[in-house]
Amino acid sequence: MTVQERAPAMVRLTGQVEAVNDKGVKIDGEWRNFSRYAKAGAIASVEPGVRVECQLDNAGFLRVMTLTKSSVTRSEPEEDINPADGTTADAPPVSLKDTFTMKDALILRQTCIKAAAEFAAGRPDIKSSDVLKIAECWERWIVR
Repeated sequence: MTVQERAPAMVRLTGQVEAVNDKGVKIDGEWRNFSRYAKAGAIASVEPGVRVECQLDNAGFLRVMTLTKSSVTRSEPEEDINPADGTTADAPPVSLKDTFTMKDALILRQTCIKAAAEFAAGRPDIKSSDVLKIAECWERWIVR
């Protein structure tokens, strides 16, 4: 008789992030540590106040964490929602931040820094520290 390896069963968890540090996140009052076995890009960069959807391994470590769309309370009937961007007349569009994974954020940052460097290349009055400020500004504008 041979022993077969099975993939760990994943437990789903959805909640609001209360705090973040380099080892994990506090979701609805309970700290959850990041798994060292999580695949690259599987854990989104988050900040307190956002809602996340997680998958935990058998030991309770975070293997996958994605941002969920913000829960927006709307008083308008559902047929008043604009199908093009999911907004109502009074509600702002959902931010791209709400759906980003860590991989998406890294790609965006790399793209912004490259574009900012190319923008500054022909302008001798722009310093290298200005390039970072430009990239950060463009990143904020994109994910607004």
